[in-house]
Amino acid sequence: MIFRRSENVPQLADYREYRDPYLRHDFQFRCAYCLTPELYFLNGDAGEIDHFRPLNPRPELGLNFSHLRNDYSNLYWTCGRCNLTKGNTWPSADEIQQGMRFFDPCVEDHDSHLKLEDDGTLTPTSRAGEYTIEMIRLNRRNLVRLRLYFQECDRKLSMLATLIDSDTPQATQEAIRLQITHLRRLLNSV
Repeated sequence: MIFRRSENVPQLADYREYRDPYLRHDFQFRCAYCLTPELYFLNGDAGEIDHFRPLNPRPELGLNFSHLRNDYSNLYWTCGRCNLTKGNTWPSADEIQQGMRFFDPCVEDHDSHLKLEDDGTLTPTSRAGEYTIEMIRLNRRNLVRLRLYFQECDRKLSMLATLIDSDTPQATQEAIRLQITHLRRLLNSV
């Protein structure tokens, strides 16, 4: 998944003002990093805005991203746990040279860096994937359980689809397929 940003977003004075009119929509109401739909992490207003390039990286890095505080292209919609875990982490120049960096979910597909395993864990398929999994802890127990839940729901929906046979009236077949498609969409977007 690659998140597409709204075009012609006005420059706002406070980055928090981007939350509802732009960020949540652009990130399809899910965490930019773990992809968890909002329904599973929102407790009131528990969704958070992450500064992809952190405002306060480790001093020894000699980096200053404070000019990006209200820059929309540096803002990502996240769950509180991913935002807290990532915090002000940013790779050093040596790490970047070795390919160790956060992949950018607004430019790069998650699937280019991460592989979902049958046990619900993510394995890296790139150095950037390895760094992102480790630094944001994308194999946290609750995320693994949630991925397993989604996989199980998807398996059950696939099994239901196989129960449709040629004796089932065409209109009923179409109605069942439509409901299965609806449930899959609901499962992935709530």
